[in-house]
Amino acid sequence: SGFMPPEYIDYGKVTPKNDVFSLGVVIFYMLAGKKGYGHYRDALLRQNYSDKFIIDGVQESWKKKMEAVMGYRWDETDILGVRKCTEIAISCVHNNRDNRPSTTMIIEKLKKLDARIKEMLKEDPKPPMPLGKLTDLENNVKRKNCHNEDLGKYIVVDPSVELCFPFEPKRDIPCCLQLINKSGSFVAFNINTDPNKCRAQPNRGILAPLSNCYIILTLQAQEKVPPKMTCHDKAIVQATRVSKGFTSDKITQDFLKKSSAVDVAELPIVYVTSPQGPSN
Repeated sequence: SGFMPPEYIDYGKVTPKNDVFSLGVVIFYMLAGKKGYGHYRDALLRQNYSDKFIIDGVQESWKKKMEAVMGYRWDETDILGVRKCTEIAISCVHNNRDNRPSTTMIIEKLKKLDARIKEMLKEDPKPPMPLGKLTDLENNVKRKNCHNEDLGKYIVVDPSVELCFPFEPKRDIPCCLQLINKSGSFVAFNINTDPNKCRAQPNRGILAPLSNCYIILTLQAQEKVPPKMTCHDKAIVQATRVSKGFTSDKITQDFLKKSSAVDVAELPIVYVTSPQGPSN
């Protein structure tokens, strides 16, 4: 299975590093798509590759995706983000589980990356992105309590339609969600899930102007496969403009209800079977 590490496939070993491997696969899918991960899979598992070769290839795939779907101006912050996230993904899918990072290490690396990108944006801010016809990634973002047409949309969510979890009984399954602040304002976000089934880390925070962040959602282990692989749960992403200096501890449901305009993205949680890797 494409999401299972080699030690589980070969020997049935279950450790926390199994989930790290799965997260690495998810990151690859986000950046390069299923076809992209399949292209690199054999080389990744056999460790007979050049990191630079894979990073360059993923960067090109992401660049095409962004230019075609979102109309971004490709710049140094995009390059840094994609390359660092690909490095993390490569380390996560290392053939030797002892060489894979812990989830704490991954989060720390993402925090450092986010801080560096914010510094770069202060030195050389991106121009606002064109706000023409809604893109596919924006179509699932709805406005609630909106009384000011000048505010525009605050965030883009990726994936935009649904959250796909490769379901496996008795295992926590991670999924990655990207939030992109397309506005020139600070934006507060909040993510609601059923805490008994899925947890988000972080589940709230502040996005600087024209910045992004990654959320790791973890589907908690279930004993049995649900009937017809059906799930009725969803993750709800809420976002609203805030002033500079606003802190995440102030993001409450009461605060969001009182906000004049809130972006809301409702993402159904979907169970899928683990994709099979290409045959040798």
